[in-house]
Amino acid sequence: MPEPMIFRFGKYNGKGIEQVAMTDYQYYDWLKRLYNSGEMKVDLSVNFLDRLKEVGYKLDHFKPVVKCEQCKETAVYLSIVERFGSDMNGYFVTGDYFYCKKRECWPRNDSQISSYNLIPLKYSSITNFKWSKASTKIFIKQLHETFARAAGWPNGQKFTEKACREFIAGLPGEHELYEQKDLF
Repeated sequence: MPEPMIFRFGKYNGKGIEQVAMTDYQYYDWLKRLYNSGEMKVDLSVNFLDRLKEVGYKLDHFKPVVKCEQCKETAVYLSIVERFGSDMNGYFVTGDYFYCKKRECWPRNDSQISSYNLIPLKYSSITNFKWSKASTKIFIKQLHETFARAAGWPNGQKFTEKACREFIAGLPGEHELYEQKDLF
């Protein structure tokens, strides 16, 4: 298992790279983009930067353990639903909304659903999805938990530094055989 790489600056001072990536991917992605643009004011070690890249790769190329709601094949999409009604307004996500690549399995709109978005089961989808009014802290937290579960995170386990580091260390890396592109 890799040694801890701990942030020594900013909002997550004292937290590990893997823990930040799994609980606040938007911040993690912003940090990567800031470094790549050359605008970062903090001098980071080569090992820290390599770990940033490795963690991002693994979180975007994990093999989903969840199954399509309809056909039970490996899921590759998460449906984010915008629902309007007396009990639920706005966006939400639940474990029942995983789908494979076959269109016939994808959800149908009904009178309670205004719209849905199928987003790939990649952590970068958290950053790429256009949130509009969905960016509440509760929704973003729920989304991170859903992606972690899709990657195989044990139900109910806390996102501690050590647990996140061990979990990501066990995901396929850039030079391993599994290719997520085969699923899409």
